[in-house]
Amino acid sequence: MQVKLRPKQLKDFTTEQIIQLQKDEAIDIQKAMHTWFLTRKKRGSFDANVITPARANALLKKADIDVHELDAYLPSELGEILGVDCVVMGTFETSKPMSNAASIALGALFGAFGTTQTAVCNIDFYNTADDELVVNYFKKIRGSIGSDAQDMINILMRKVTRRIPYTN
Repeated sequence: MQVKLRPKQLKDFTTEQIIQLQKDEAIDIQKAMHTWFLTRKKRGSFDANVITPARANALLKKADIDVHELDAYLPSELGEILGVDCVVMGTFETSKPMSNAASIALGALFGAFGTTQTAVCNIDFYNTADDELVVNYFKKIRGSIGSDAQDMINILMRKVTRRIPYTN
């Protein structure tokens, strides 16, 4: 997870605060994806069981695995620890090129609001039995005023739905 801030915002944060912000955002994205899967399961359009982020993170912690360093492990290793047959991994990079105030000013002056948040996402779905990449999805999206990680995940997941396993 990488978060890019505008230069004016960067001066208000220490390096440690930026790292913590990235870790917090990563957990928020994990929770947002879990919510998305559960919602689809309740609607009957998703067939698999999904473990909660709290359970996954606890199992990883018990195995001395840092949830923010998962790229050091094979999907099959993670699948064995978590007891799952599919692992979703990837990167999610957000940036905020324009403040909400600037976007509102543009809207008032020109009738068009600017992008207040962008996200670049690369999601991989792996079969844990053989580490086979089942689906890769790469997408860049733009958010508007009030967009947060949950909104961005919902947009991305609606687009990836047709490609992922276990969907009807």
